[in-house]
Amino acid sequence: MGQRVALSAAVVAQNEAERIGPCLDSLSWVDEIIVVDGGSGDGTQNLCRQRGARVIEHPWEGYSIQKNRALGEASHSWVLSVDADERVTEGLRQEIEGLLSSEPACNGYYIPRKNIFWGHWMRGRQFYPDYQMRLIRREKAGFVERKVHESARVTGPTGKLRGALEHYSYSDLRDYRQRQDHYASLAAEELRTRRVRPRWHHLLLRPPARFLKSYVLRGGFVDGLDGLLVAGVDALYVLAKYGRLRKLWKLNPEDNSPPLDPQR
Repeated sequence: MGQRVALSAAVVAQNEAERIGPCLDSLSWVDEIIVVDGGSGDGTQNLCRQRGARVIEHPWEGYSIQKNRALGEASHSWVLSVDADERVTEGLRQEIEGLLSSEPACNGYYIPRKNIFWGHWMRGRQFYPDYQMRLIRREKAGFVERKVHESARVTGPTGKLRGALEHYSYSDLRDYRQRQDHYASLAAEELRTRRVRPRWHHLLLRPPARFLKSYVLRGGFVDGLDGLLVAGVDALYVLAKYGRLRKLWKLNPEDNSPPLDPQR
């Protein structure tokens, strides 16, 4: 068997001192760890350096831009992109090492993600397997630049892995609500940039539709009360997104150019 294909890990961070340690510990087996730090004031940079990561400090410009910068800093062709609140499981590590024992056939691989909310693994289809494109050949990939819900786009063949990332994003319901509220503002700004106008059905029909989609169609009910609460917050997210989009249009109502994406 030949030498394993070299692998870089790319992480973006800003004030992640409480969560970055377990993330980097789960990456200790890779050949290189790169952390692009957006200007942390809580000592995140030192914690990363203590674990052998190469830290690039760059003012925060959003997840997708920071992740593309991390890709560009990687020394190796293959890159595993991991968020600061994620951890690589032992099963995923073994699968990736096996895959890289020779040159992979695909240019990118989707990885399932276990979303763990306040200690509970959310098993509904909305949150699992939650495939994310994270193992990529950097010459053939890049993150689509969006304000929220960034994702990697790969040119050429892709595959799926079985081993999972563990995602420890929310400590409690209040944390989830606050984070979704922040994402709603970012999503509204992006829709305004794309010149999407809010309509009455966005505010009246889409929030309850989102609740039904989250709780019923995507199986949130299997998570019991937690699934019910998350579905409720998801509906509030949609309501806040379009409510804030409406306010943004009121600030500049004279823009009569057509939307870039009329389906949104």
